[in-house]
Amino acid sequence: MPRAGWLAAGSIGAALVWKATGGGLGPSAVPLLAVALGAAAVALGVALRRPSIRLVASVAGVGLVVLRLMVGSLTGSGQAAAALPTGELDWQAQVISVGSTAGGQQRALVTATDGSAQWRVYVWLPRYPSVVPTDRLVFQARLEPAPQTEGFGEFLARSGALATARVAAFERAPSTDAAAALEGTRRHAGELLASGLPAPSAGLAAGILVGLRDLVDRDLADDFATAGISHVVAISGWNICLVGAIVAALSARWPRRRRALMMLLAIGVYTLLAGASASVVRAAVMGGVCLVARES
Repeated sequence: MPRAGWLAAGSIGAALVWKATGGGLGPSAVPLLAVALGAAAVALGVALRRPSIRLVASVAGVGLVVLRLMVGSLTGSGQAAAALPTGELDWQAQVISVGSTAGGQQRALVTATDGSAQWRVYVWLPRYPSVVPTDRLVFQARLEPAPQTEGFGEFLARSGALATARVAAFERAPSTDAAAALEGTRRHAGELLASGLPAPSAGLAAGILVGLRDLVDRDLADDFATAGISHVVAISGWNICLVGAIVAALSARWPRRRRALMMLLAIGVYTLLAGASASVVRAAVMGGVCLVARES
């Protein structure tokens, strides 16, 4: 069986074990699951004639699934355990993502806490000061349960938002960690595009190139959605292929292996600059797997 088959076998095996447990393992149990499946992969590899290739492929498949489950467990835990508080309370929040402005308001997805628990909340904010992902906010608001309707309700469910809130005033404190520095680099790239391109072309370019979809004009985004081509604005496999093709063309005179390593490095850097959203990471992983399979 080819290496791609062993990669798939490892992934399917890990997924089946998770399904058999009912998804009830907590984050602390995920490493144990990884060790158990890794040991099984080692035993399988030793029992076969070519353990090195099959072992690496199987363990890689297990690792990808376990990593995804670990991330899901960590990000999904703690939200549904506590009921939404009632009344207007003081909140501290960190911005996860921002949407395009509309009606003189900013829209953002935040992780908010009142000191007892935390929830993922979709908030409407005053137009200024402008917020970006990683910013920390302090405000007073009343949380309302997320609507269970088509359209907006489905969007909130996909985003993991359990509540919404309308904020009259807030205080903003920029973060200083590595994620904030990376976000600052992305915003600077958006400003450079805005200085060289007219609106709404600059916002569209920022959305396609570096994943700043909040800069895409709302009317233009609606036009894309109406035409059924809103996926053009979302960074996915098309962008990853384009980055790889550009690097391959620029390094055409290099040895094949060195060129492949440079392509992998460029894809990784671009994934970070594009915000490392789920679709971008998925496309980067698949592109990397295909490239490694081709070169090995």
